[in-house]
Amino acid sequence: METPPWRVEFRNVGRSYFPQSRVDCHYSLGPQHHWASSDWIGLFKVGWASVRDYHTFVWSVSPEGYTEGSVANCCVHFQASYLPSPSDQLYQFVYVSRHGEVCAQSSPFAFCAPKPLEELVTLEEEEEEEGGGGSEGEDGCQMGGMLLVIPRAELLQGRLEDCLRERAELLKAREAAERGRERER
Repeated sequence: METPPWRVEFRNVGRSYFPQSRVDCHYSLGPQHHWASSDWIGLFKVGWASVRDYHTFVWSVSPEGYTEGSVANCCVHFQASYLPSPSDQLYQFVYVSRHGEVCAQSSPFAFCAPKPLEELVTLEEEEEEEGGGGSEGEDGCQMGGMLLVIPRAELLQGRLEDCLRERAELLKAREAAERGRERER
């Protein structure tokens, strides 16, 4: 059975967002979608029953030079003042056409309060490229290395595991060296 061509697809949806900062919603319009200025993207609680059950919404945008039948990557912004408070409630983005038809739903995510900064660590992974300077992403943003923000405990746990592995290897090497010396005697 052939799957129907996709119309709209959400991209790079996080598992959680901070409600005190703007949320960027990235999506792609597929070749089968007929975009209209009255299309919109809503922020819905998971389990919603009607397109009227949105928490907030923004109008869908189309990139400059968009022509029907082509694929277009887009991004809209949900301003911090309209986002829900931190909770265990799951939300999702929903793309709704001018006719009230649901064209796409994102994976679920939550709004969480940020942890204190001393509990978080920022790491930067540089991409190895000739010429340096990073590359330009499909949204036109400059992309250098990848910036990771992880809990300090997770970083320390990883380092501890690396040290324990290295210690085990050193102990094996030491035992092998001692056995070698005993054989020489």
